[in-house]
Amino acid sequence: RAELATARQTNPFDTSIEYLYGFGLYMTGDKTAGIAAIQTLMAIPFPQPDWYHVLPFLHAFNEENYTEALALAERIQHFGYWGEMARCVSYFRLGQTERSLRELQALFQYNSTLLNSQNSDNRSIFSHEALKKVLFTLQEIKQLIPR
Repeated sequence: RAELATARQTNPFDTSIEYLYGFGLYMTGDKTAGIAAIQTLMAIPFPQPDWYHVLPFLHAFNEENYTEALALAERIQHFGYWGEMARCVSYFRLGQTERSLRELQALFQYNSTLLNSQNSDNRSIFSHEALKKVLFTLQEIKQLIPR
C-alpha cells in the first residue's frame, strides 16, 4: 500500500499507476476503496485500455449485477481471453445460454485447458477470491457441453 501511494505521488498524472493503486487495494481486501479509485479513474474521459475494465467487471459480477458485468465485459475486446471469459459467464447468468456457449467455444480456442484442474496455471489464475464465482460459473457452463 505504501509503495502504491509513493508511485501515485511520483507521477499523479499516470493513469496506469492510479489503476494499479485501485487494483492493489481491491485485491488486498479493501474492495470498497479499490473499486472507488478505479471508478473515479474510469470517469475521466480518455481512451481506456481493455484491461482497465477487467476488475470493474469482476466487481459487478461478484456483486451479482450481471447486466453491468456484461456491459463491462463487452468493452474487453483485445486482452487475451478475458473478454470471452467475462462475456461467457455474464451471458450465462443472464439466461442467454446459447450465447454463453459460443463464448466458451471462443474461450477454448485461446486456452483449451482453461478449466482443466491438472493445469497448474489454472490453479493460480483462479486462486484469488475475486475469481471464484467466475470459475464456478465456467464449470457450471462446461457441464452443458455435450460430450
